[in-house]
Formats: sequence, C-alpha cells, structure tokens
Amino acid sequence: MTNLLDKIFWKDIKELNTIGLNIFYDISKQVRSKQKDGLEDYENLFLIFFHDIQRLLSACLQRNYELKNEHLRIKKFNNFNQKDFPFFDYQNLLEEKIDINQKKILKDEFHYRISFFHKIINFASCFFDKRLLYMNTHLDTRDILSFFLKRRVGIFFANSQKLFATDKMFSGIEEIKTYIIDYLRDYEIVIQGLDELVESYFLQYLTKEQVLYNQDLVILGTLGKTANRLIACNAARQGLKVMMLRHGESDGVIDEPIMGYCEQSFADYFVCFGNFDIESIQNSNFLEGHGKKRSTNIINTNSEIIKRIYSSKIISPISNNLKDLKITFVPTFTGGFNTYLPYRYIPENYRNQFFIYLKELLPSMKFKSHIKDKEGLLEIFESKDLLDMTLIQSLKYTDVFIFDYVSTAFSEIAATDKQIIFLDIGARNLTKKGIKLISERCHYIDLQSVGFGSLQETLEKLELTKKINNFSEEFSLINSNEHALETIFKKIKHVL
Repeated sequence: MTNLLDKIFWKDIKELNTIGLNIFYDISKQVRSKQKDGLEDYENLFLIFFHDIQRLLSACLQRNYELKNEHLRIKKFNNFNQKDFPFFDYQNLLEEKIDINQKKILKDEFHYRISFFHKIINFASCFFDKRLLYMNTHLDTRDILSFFLKRRVGIFFANSQKLFATDKMFSGIEEIKTYIIDYLRDYEIVIQGLDELVESYFLQYLTKEQVLYNQDLVILGTLGKTANRLIACNAARQGLKVMMLRHGESDGVIDEPIMGYCEQSFADYFVCFGNFDIESIQNSNFLEGHGKKRSTNIINTNSEIIKRIYSSKIISPISNNLKDLKITFVPTFTGGFNTYLPYRYIPENYRNQFFIYLKELLPSMKFKSHIKDKEGLLEIFESKDLLDMTLIQSLKYTDVFIFDYVSTAFSEIAATDKQIIFLDIGARNLTKKGIKLISERCHYIDLQSVGFGSLQETLEKLELTKKINNFSEEFSLINSNEHALETIFKKIKHVL
C-alpha cells in the first residue's frame, strides 16, 4: 500500500490541483472580460457566482478523473442528493439521463439562533444611534446582540438572501449555463439535463424586486457562503459599506484561490486575526480579490477562542516513547462528495488507505472526527477507535495530537501546551511563513520528502522535543487583550 501511495499519490494530487487551477484561471478571465465591458461588481455574475461555478466544474472534473483512474474509484457510491448541488458524485457522470422533474432544487437553509428578536429590534429602532445589517458570522449571535445593543447600535437580520437583478443579469444566467456546458464538453463530459439543473440553481438566487437595506453598515461572515455574497452585492448597489468577518481562527497560514475571489472581492473592510496585512496579500499568489476595488481595509483582531485557549509559548518535551502515549489524530472533514479544487481535495481512497496505515503504525491512536464526518470514519473503524466528544474535551485524554491539514481545529490545539505531529500530505497550499511557524510549533513531517514507506521509521525515531509556539501570536492574536467586538466597534465608529 505504501509503495502505491509513494508512486502515484503525489502525481494524482498534482494533476487534480492543476485541473482546479485551470478552472480558476479560466473563470478569472470571464470576470475580467465582464469588467472590461463596464459591468460593476454587483452585476458581474461570473464574479458573484465564481465559487459556485468553481465548485461545480471541479466536482465534475475530479469525479471524471477518478472514473478514468480505477485505483481512485470508490466502490460504494453515495446516493445523489439534490440538496448538495452544485457538487456531483459518480452517479451523475454514469447515468444516461437525469430526470430533472424528480429532483427538487433546495434553497440554502439559514438558521438564526435568535430570530425571535426581529420584531423587538425593529420596534426599538428609534432608540439606535447606528443600524447594522448582520448575517452569518462566526461570532455568537447572543454576544453580538448584547454588545451592540448596550452601545445603542441596532442589529438587523437580512430578511431576503436574493440578489436584485436587472433583465440583463437574468439573461446572463444563459451565458453562465453555456459556459459550464462548453467547459465540460471540452473534457468529453456530457450530463443529460445539466442545462436545466444549472439554470434552476442560479435563478433561485435572483429577484426582480428591489432589495433595499435601511442600515448604515453591513456586517457579514465568510463570503464563501453564497447568501453573504448576494447581500454584499445588494449593499454595494446602494453604496453601503460591507465589513466581512473571516471564518476560522487564524489568517496568513493558507494561500488558496477561494480566499481571494470570494473573501476579498466584495468586502470594504476585512476583519481578520493576528498580524495579517496588505503585505500578506501582496506576497501571496491567490489572496487578492477579483473585484474592481482590489484593496481591502484590514482590521486585525484577536480570535476570542484562541485567546481563551492559549496556554504557553513553550511546549514542554515528552520523554516517553510515542507508542506509549495517548495519541489523537484529528483529520479534517474532506466533504465526501462535497469537495472542490484546488487544494481542497484528497481522493477518498487515498485518505482511507492513509488512515488505515497510520492506525497500523500507531495501534492505540484514537480519531477525533469532524462533527460532519463521524459516519465516514465509522465505515473504516470501530466506534471504540473514535473519541466521541468535543475537541476541547479531548485534551484531557490526549498527550500528542496528529494533524494532516490546517483547519480551525489545528489552530485551536496549536494554542494549547500539547505536543503536535503535523503530517503534511499536501492537502493545503501553505504560505512560507505558515510552514515555518508550523515547523516551530509542531514536529513537522513533509510526507512528499519522507515518503509514506519511510513514515514508520520516521515516527519510531521521532523525539518529542521542546517546541515554540509563535503560530498563535502571528496568525490568531494581536498585541492587545481587547475583545474582538470592541476592536470592531471602534472601527465602526470611525467608518460611520
């Protein structure tokens, strides 16, 4: 198994990422073409739906790649669920015809933990000095309400997640549909009924009714979420400023396309963690936005989660043999069929083989599954191999953590005093500074250099020496104990 991984794993990962990058560059050309035609960002459908098109095309092409490479195919197919569109599984590519009439297009579901506050807030609006439109951030909504209401700032939730569109924009859906079908046809991929499916998907987000916001500023979570991008575009059409709060607990570690074409393209103010700055964007390959206003005002804050967890800059050594310690492996959720390219996808066969191999090397190792991925791990391992608890609770039962992916979970554990082994399987496009500080904080093993076949020997020789945590201070914290909401509020007062 390790010989197979060493021979073809890196080749397949490189080719899949190349497929994703080619899609990214091609959509970018479409965006620039529309900008040259004089379209504003809020009416440029290729920019607004960049991520949706990227996901759809990369999902189709990665499944097509697996179909053509038998060693990558998953024997068990997931049942296709229209709710997951624009993601595609094998069955879409294998079926001779998709019966569109039997498949219902499901709109995004939005969960407001305190939606009952709507009428109260609207009733009390006359008491507010400023009014904010708020949607889908990583911050706890109760904290947001409590903080801002005390400061006479009203919080309003968007009642509509549709994009106001002109007749010309409605016609633009036909162009997107043709573009997607032609792109796939170049790869000899023809999916029956795809034109209807694509048209239904994009049209669900448009409305001819004017969408007006009676607020002073719009605050949104990740613009990777379609609804947030639509709200940002409606706000831009009205001349309102948009402030975006990034998802996750660290910034500056990863350099990937979605963080530019989504996160930066529609934000006037970008609230991020740690010391991320304009220079970080300028030195990156992908972090610059694709909108006409290419420079975003950056607001640096603490990650409140990391601030609470942060224990020590010095990670004490452990003298015990690795096999004698309590080890927890925290793989990220790769999404099953809900994956896209580039840098966001490891073929499931490879992933499963790697997990099984690592378990053979470290028999006592437990898995702490992503909240969305427990069932996936239970298809490979027994329930006794999984820690059925929160990540923070798992600290009590763990001496050493293993990660293979930079994620929110990684940022949280990096802030603790626990030893970490980072097995880099090439799943993310890390910045140079990211690799440097991960190497200082963790026992970093580059599997492309070491090889899967030599991993056993590498782990047997590994000494859990003292490590230094500069990662949290650089990517998650600022040189202040100020609460993130206080930092944001100061900026809001300055902006307004």
